Amino acid sequence: MVNKRMGAKIALILVTLAVIFTACKTMPAAKDNKLAAGMELAAWKGEWVSADIIKNNPSLKAAYKKTAADMRFYTPEGLEAAALDMYKTPAVKAKFDGTNTVLFTYLDKDGKEIQISVKYKYLGQKADGEYPDSMWETFEAVEDKLDNANFKYFISMPPHAHGDGPKHWHARFGRYGIDNLVTGAGRWPTYYSSSTPEAELVKMFESSIPNMPKWNPVSPFESYAKYGKWINSLSIFENTSKEVEAAYAKVIKEFAGKNPKGGDFTKAEIIAELQKGNKSVKDYSHMEFIVKDGKNELVFYKGNKEIFRSSYVRVGASPSKPYMTMKAERKDAGMFSLISFVVVHGKAPMLHFHLWYGNNEKEIEEFEGTPTCYRTALTDAEIAAAVEKSARTLLERLTKAKK
Repeated sequence: MVNKRMGAKIALILVTLAVIFTACKTMPAAKDNKLAAGMELAAWKGEWVSADIIKNNPSLKAAYKKTAADMRFYTPEGLEAAALDMYKTPAVKAKFDGTNTVLFTYLDKDGKEIQISVKYKYLGQKADGEYPDSMWETFEAVEDKLDNANFKYFISMPPHAHGDGPKHWHARFGRYGIDNLVTGAGRWPTYYSSSTPEAELVKMFESSIPNMPKWNPVSPFESYAKYGKWINSLSIFENTSKEVEAAYAKVIKEFAGKNPKGGDFTKAEIIAELQKGNKSVKDYSHMEFIVKDGKNELVFYKGNKEIFRSSYVRVGASPSKPYMTMKAERKDAGMFSLISFVVVHGKAPMLHFHLWYGNNEKEIEEFEGTPTCYRTALTDAEIAAAVEKSARTLLERLTKAKK
């Protein structure tokens, strides 16, 4: 239950950082280890604390400010947010007893510690989406309950150390499946022995901040730009290819005569319902991230017409949508002044991301709907499959409501 060597980029990070708050260079994978059923988490036995506990330590502010001064597209708060994203996790503590039952501690909205016990079943190893030679051990909660939703899926790399460094391990948690977790590029929540003094964690992390330009992209939009142009998910419903037309016809036939208004549903009605409650369809149809030649630009389109372009800098995370938050450098950016982006995630070919935008934080907080973008590289057949699934789900809901 250990991993393969991760690659030159990660190895460089390990050399330059005093403490590992990112992905690890690990030992050759031993995929054929025979693990005792129900005890696949035995190697984690003990009590651990997340590096996330130091995120609000004020002694780190000066280091962020000094380092960000040489990073064109990051404010000090933006650099801090990038670092915090790397090891953000719902569990601030974890206690393993040698079985597959884990006692997690998380913080409620008031900062109070809450404990939850979760029993897992082992799903096997899964390659990391960014570093395919690195393997995650993957788990799913035995019980699907609302109170353990944030811990339903759990992937981890076993405890290990580098030289004289502290023993630690990495994990990711989520509610939407293993594939979403293994594709979570740049996220490496890290856990240390609970006996590690907090002051020691702060000191180690502070010494690593000056090295952040070496492993944070010069252009924060880099991870989006590599996929090419993106399309507003609501715009795919307007696709007129024969494959998509056939998808609409198929679903309309399935629900023939079940329209609450009487008769059959129409394509126009389905599209209107699918696009309801999300104003983004009126704002743009496509977007493109430009990072060549040292740029960090975002371009919005309606059809083939460019409607807005600006360079952006990363700022502190939006309080209401605490993801990668970017501020336009154009003074007349209007509704595209402030944008919060979720990382690219999902299973190929339907990789996607979400975003919220507005003139200011208040508009982001009050944004109606959850704008989503897919790669424009999708084939008509792939779009048709997505349209069929969405349309069927919609009509099932509408016809059930009728009953």
